[in-house]
Amino acid sequence: MTRASLAVAIGAVLSGCGDPSAERSIDVPELTLRALPPLRAEADPAGEPFGRITDLEIGEDGSVFVLDGLTCTVRVFDPEGAELDSFGGCGQGPGELAEPASLLWGPDGNLWVLDLGNSRLSVFAPEGEFVSTHRPSDLPIYHPLAVGFAETGRLRWVGLTSGDLMSASSAWIETEITDGMIRPLTRRELPFVEWPLAFEHRGDETTFVLTVPFSGLPLFGFDPAGRLWYTQTGDHWVHRWSTDGELDLSFGRQLAPTPVTAAARQEALASSEYEELRTVLGQAGVAEMISLIPDVMPYLEGFFFDDESNIWVIRATPGAPDDVRRTIDIYDARGTPVGIAHATLEADPRPRVRDGLLAAIIRDELGVESVVLYRIGQ
Repeated sequence: MTRASLAVAIGAVLSGCGDPSAERSIDVPELTLRALPPLRAEADPAGEPFGRITDLEIGEDGSVFVLDGLTCTVRVFDPEGAELDSFGGCGQGPGELAEPASLLWGPDGNLWVLDLGNSRLSVFAPEGEFVSTHRPSDLPIYHPLAVGFAETGRLRWVGLTSGDLMSASSAWIETEITDGMIRPLTRRELPFVEWPLAFEHRGDETTFVLTVPFSGLPLFGFDPAGRLWYTQTGDHWVHRWSTDGELDLSFGRQLAPTPVTAAARQEALASSEYEELRTVLGQAGVAEMISLIPDVMPYLEGFFFDDESNIWVIRATPGAPDDVRRTIDIYDARGTPVGIAHATLEADPRPRVRDGLLAAIIRDELGVESVVLYRIGQ
């Protein structure tokens, strides 16, 4: 199958031919990702280990900004792994953070920090100086699914607008920023989004809603041009919305399914997340939950963008050890495959690419997080 045959027309979906369960060979170059020394804060005798990395970004000079949600700080490292600076800190005052969730570079060249705990976005200069604060008005601040800037400089926002998993809905909102406030200009509902399967129990004394293991999760992201992309981990395809709120591009590749085994079902339901289900409903509840679990594992784990607006789609590696190398399919903004790569990284928080560097987090067998940098080559 040639690359030309995989170019996707607007509004079309690549459905493949022949055996749909077979993974198809695509003739694209493999990008080499050469790992640099991990950014482990504990490598510096005076440094502190990361608590909980919620996001990261790459600066113009190749420095890496790591958002630590546990200490409410942004920590800055050079490409060689040395810690240069930190700023932020827990609190409610100017430049302080309460529940920092994500980082993004603004059109002003500053670093914007989405702070859920303080219901605001705080802006810092690349050197760490606090610049300003902007508070959302009439935006779903507590349930942001994606935040990004359009080429016009306007902030775009995707968030949950109603309900729990049983009645969830989402909207794409374009905003204007004036006088320290972020106000919605336009709002478009996103009716095509598929939410994960949910198990609901409503009793006299206990009520809960739980996500069904291995069901697909919706993922959103804005590319460098501010276009909104969406995928669902239980599917093969990636979709893009046009500026008028319509799906205008869908593409992907057929991947071989991985069955969900009986052992995998039992292991998933033995986790602490489902303790309430086991305690309240016992084996009958577990059996009902098992009946809802999909037959196959998710196909995708996530996606991210490079600074040329190519989209990197991370395939799922069900049942693999934590340090396994993941396969990443790379497409241009038209949906044409342009490369493939392999790297040890996590899909969440989303990796970042800038000027030939890829930054992502990794976790060891104990769950300790560090940041790895790759140099991208061919």
